[in-house]
Amino acid sequence: MVLRHDPANAALRMRLGLVLRKMGDPYAALEQFSCVTQFAPDYGEAWREKGVIESRIHRGFEANPPAWMPDGQNSLKRAVEINPKDFDAWASWGGVLRRKPDYPAALEKYQHSTEVSDGHPYPLLNVLKLEAKSTGKLSLQGRKNHLNTAEELRKGQSNSVPPVDTPWCFFDLAELRLYQKDREGFLGHLDNGLKHCDAAWQIKTFRNALKETLVDSNIRLPGLAVGMKRLDKALASRVSAVKL
Repeated sequence: MVLRHDPANAALRMRLGLVLRKMGDPYAALEQFSCVTQFAPDYGEAWREKGVIESRIHRGFEANPPAWMPDGQNSLKRAVEINPKDFDAWASWGGVLRRKPDYPAALEKYQHSTEVSDGHPYPLLNVLKLEAKSTGKLSLQGRKNHLNTAEELRKGQSNSVPPVDTPWCFFDLAELRLYQKDREGFLGHLDNGLKHCDAAWQIKTFRNALKETLVDSNIRLPGLAVGMKRLDKALASRVSAVKL
């Protein structure tokens, strides 16, 4: 009702877009974020959210996205032009490039995001995976502080009631435990992450990230093979349920 009387209210449209995204309506959310960027072209967060949603819709088309559908890269680029310290936008841009795949460019964006955020788990873990893919080795040297900071952040989110940023807080904890060669910790957090997934793309995103970087690089870690089987099984079950 308020938007009928004040259709150019960027803050209200931004909140509506976030609600629609959370409700699982990406196209309606994209409409709102697009309106915000038109009414307030220097609203960096709106450009970031627009880019994230564009990327999500784009990858939903699998191998055949329509030519008119943007992949989010231009919107995310605009977001960091407005706010160079927006680590989330840098990391999301890295995600777009990783899926192209343009691994060197993706690694660059993830590294910048890690520096800007002082070790946020999302870009940090992607840096580790892409370096492993490039070198064939997993290197944790010199990253103890960042890894500890990342784990404490995700522990706090996972222990909240209800947990915050699911399923990613659990998936990140699983990955952090994996790198510490804690088999049971990895599988336990992985199972919790799977319980909190509400869409197949979430499972697929985590599964593919591990496969394309660690598994395909023949990096062996305790529990990784078992974890991949659980991810494959969960993904197949979710896809079958959707078809039914």
